[in-house]
Amino acid sequence: MLELEWTDDSFAQELLDRLDLWGADVQGGMERFLYDEELYVKCIRRFAEDPAMEALKEAIQNKDRQAAYEAAHTLKGTSATLSLTPIYEAVKKIVDELNEDGDLTGFKEDFQKLKMSFQEYRSLLL
Repeated sequence: MLELEWTDDSFAQELLDRLDLWGADVQGGMERFLYDEELYVKCIRRFAEDPAMEALKEAIQNKDRQAAYEAAHTLKGTSATLSLTPIYEAVKKIVDELNEDGDLTGFKEDFQKLKMSFQEYRSLLL
């Protein structure tokens, strides 16, 4: 069986189609990346390994509000730039609550939603 590489044009288009069906604003992302599909797909794939997701998890476990805010804000900005709407919407709620001086005890459900969106996104990359 021939395995497609992420640089393969048909694979890139298939990935973008799956992301679009998932709820990402692929058209908006392509506009932000000046229709450079190769760069856009490369950035989308790199985001799967973004250390901010693990940093957010650790900050919530350690009840470190500032670290949680910084990690969530990073995820929010990157997901917005990449137009990964489901992740953006999930993490935006966390950032907004942290901006309101919320404590970290109520974030379990919000973080679970973010983790689910992130896992769905990562599954689309396979």
